[in-house]
Amino acid sequence: LVERYPDLVKVVETPNGGLSHARNVGIEASEADYLLFIDSDEYVSDRAVCEILQVLEQDMDIAVFDFVHVNESGEVTAAFDGSGRTEAFTLEEYPEFLFCPHNAVNKIWKRSLFTEHGIRFAEGLWYEDLATSPKLYPLAQRILPVHQAWYRYLQRQGSITNNRSTARNDEMITVAKLVIDWYRETGRYERYREQLCYKFFYEEYLAAVCRANLIDPKSPVQAALRDDFIRNFPD
Repeated sequence: LVERYPDLVKVVETPNGGLSHARNVGIEASEADYLLFIDSDEYVSDRAVCEILQVLEQDMDIAVFDFVHVNESGEVTAAFDGSGRTEAFTLEEYPEFLFCPHNAVNKIWKRSLFTEHGIRFAEGLWYEDLATSPKLYPLAQRILPVHQAWYRYLQRQGSITNNRSTARNDEMITVAKLVIDWYRETGRYERYREQLCYKFFYEEYLAAVCRANLIDPKSPVQAALRDDFIRNFPD
């Protein structure tokens, strides 16, 4: 592919440092205006790239599209609406966007959102998308919903959502701190406090606790996640 399209395709090699490291290296190496992330072993639908190029002709900072879960045979097992909207919006106009899937892979990102604000994916953490996407939303002047299920999100044994490790669920505590601190430091916390409260009630107090509990009901991780949520949102 590189030989056929040397002006379009660039291969960047880096030591294996995990998903976030690879994305950050790509952000730095890119010379394009927009970024699309595709995780290893996952893929987009057949005409996705052609259709995405048409979307790029519109004025937007983030485009949010739908996605589906597929099993290892490629069969669709679930479908998800990326934004819950039909018209372009900002986070100020639609703060409930913080409740929508925070996946980095079902969005087209204006590269300057990362480069001009010093935002990168948190390396070495689970839940790296949750640690990053909510910081980018309020920076966007126009978020465009596109109701095309371009992304094929592979659900396989050993993925983060299916992983049998209890202890790593407590990394949600670090993620909550990264996001909440950023909103405080940028003066946005009070405006979005209720939405952040609900987001982490769901992600930290419900989802991560349940995930850990299903693996080991006696693990101390559940109590640590609960206590951290109540510490952040005591009322």
